[in-house]
Amino acid sequence: MNSFLSNGLLLFISYTFYRFLYRNGIDFNLDDGFHFVKTEEFIIQGSQSSHLTKVSKNVKITNDYHDDFILLCCYLLRTRTEEDIQDLLKQILCKIENRKIVSKSIQIDDDLYCDIVIQHASYINRSKQTIQTSEIKFILSDDQLSETEISRFIDEIREHYTGAIGNARAEFICEMYTHLYNEPCFIDEDQLVHINKTPKEILDCYHRYPDNPASFVKRLLKD
Repeated sequence: MNSFLSNGLLLFISYTFYRFLYRNGIDFNLDDGFHFVKTEEFIIQGSQSSHLTKVSKNVKITNDYHDDFILLCCYLLRTRTEEDIQDLLKQILCKIENRKIVSKSIQIDDDLYCDIVIQHASYINRSKQTIQTSEIKFILSDDQLSETEISRFIDEIREHYTGAIGNARAEFICEMYTHLYNEPCFIDEDQLVHINKTPKEILDCYHRYPDNPASFVKRLLKD
């Protein structure tokens, strides 16, 4: 029994050490010893800012996210069910509440990782308003894949969620509705086919009606 436990502990330590070397880009062989391995990185970044409006004292959210940034968020929300990851990604899309979070690492598959790195700051604008800002980076890395191959992974996400001219497919609209409003999507198929919006336009529409899903859908169908 003691031998079994010892072997199990040794296996666990070996695996943990291997993962540490792998995640930190360190390789080992008898000729060269320990050495760093070049790991390809692909970075997608955006920013979010918020401030209180002067008259109504409501929180106004502004984001500088492009379509691929939003599509990656939606993909990770669909594929990663961990509560902390779900919560962080929804904050990034909606409003960052916890400014103590500065990094999070996500394993996408056996070799591909996504590190989320956030830099928080604040400043006073000319109107003497306090502006809270968050610079967000998704850093995709894999020491087995080239940057071109990682880029192809993003292309596949884009093809899955958007059509030829960049407008969001029905699946993306339904998933985003559920992620943003935390309820099942009630938009029927006949309505979905009439929504011709990019992922960025859909997220911007949400920020106009963060507490009113009916108005959100009405606005999407209006234009």
